[in-house]
Amino acid sequence: MRVLIVLLTLTPLGHRATAWAQISRRGVTVSSLQTTFVTKGFFRGTVEVYPESVVVAFDSTYIVQAEEQPGRSAYHVDSVSVGLATATSGDGWDIYSGERSMLVADSLAERPVFSLGPMRFHISRVPSKALSRSWVVVTFYQIVAPRLVPRTQQATGTTYAHSDRQLFSGL
Repeated sequence: MRVLIVLLTLTPLGHRATAWAQISRRGVTVSSLQTTFVTKGFFRGTVEVYPESVVVAFDSTYIVQAEEQPGRSAYHVDSVSVGLATATSGDGWDIYSGERSMLVADSLAERPVFSLGPMRFHISRVPSKALSRSWVVVTFYQIVAPRLVPRTQQATGTTYAHSDRQLFSGL
C-alpha cells in the first residue's frame, strides 16, 4: 500500500502579496501621427497600475515615416522606449520613471510603415511622483543617415509620442 503525503504551507497575506495587487487597468493610445515629425508612431493597448510599477502592453504598434521629400535623409529606427512623463514649468515635460527599451533596428527607407508587433513594458514607479499627473510617452531613437555617408558621420535623434495627459487622472 502506498501513502501520499501532501504538505501545504499557508502564509498570511502580507507586503509581498499586496505589492502585486492591481490598482487599475485601462486602455491606452499613444500617438504622434498628428505631429510634424518625420518618424511617427501609433500604439494601442492597455496600461495596468500596481503599487510599485506600471505595465504597458501594446497589441497594435506602427511606426510611420512622413511622405517622401526630395533629398531627405533616410531614417533608421534603432529602438523605442516607454516611460512615464510629468509636466514641468511652462509647456515642458520630463520622463521621470525609468524607461524600458526595445530594440527595433529597422529602416524606414525600404517602406513607409511597419509594425513592431505586440510589446510589453514593465516600468518601476517613482513613489514621490503623483501618478495622477503623469502619462505614457514612447521615445523613438533613430539614426538620421544621409544616403552613402559613413556611419561615423551619421547623426542620431529622438522623436516622441504621447498618451492623453489625463490618462491616470483619479488615481
